[in-house]
Amino acid sequence: MINDLIEPLGASCEDWDGEILAVFDRHGRSRLAPTLSDLWSAVEALTGERIDPLLGQGVGGAVQ
Repeated sequence: MINDLIEPLGASCEDWDGEILAVFDRHGRSRLAPTLSDLWSAVEALTGERIDPLLGQGVGGAVQ
């Protein structure tokens, strides 16, 4: 479900060792997100897009 929200921004995430999420962008860069709250800032840092997870869309409307 998370990947459905962030994929239109060019990002994806994977469970990493059952304790943390690894977030990747289209260029292969990555960030680790220890909590779900950290996930959103990691996506923003990698993509340069602001995202509102509660609305399910980027600030620019990138995620539908």
